[in-house]
Amino acid sequence: MLQLSTEALDTLTRAATALNTFAELVDAGHRKHDWFPTLTTSDPEVQLLADLYDEWQEQHGDPRRAWRGTGPELAVPEVIRKARAAHPLSFFD
Repeated sequence: MLQLSTEALDTLTRAATALNTFAELVDAGHRKHDWFPTLTTSDPEVQLLADLYDEWQEQHGDPRRAWRGTGPELAVPEVIRKARAAHPLSFFD
């Protein structure tokens, strides 16, 4: 993983999301096991944040990855479909 200071990670996170820290970004989905950030990658700094998020989640065994809003399919990732099927009412909490 690219080594950035906590301050740099937090600055990137604040610039691209409504969260205050990178720790909040990678932990946010644990409250609702299906949440993952949408980080559109037209901006190089947001691309970097998306890459760092994905790398951190992979290293910690979490299947969630940043959704970049691009790609051949715009379908909801399989991990999200499974979570919704298992807990359909949790999306109204």
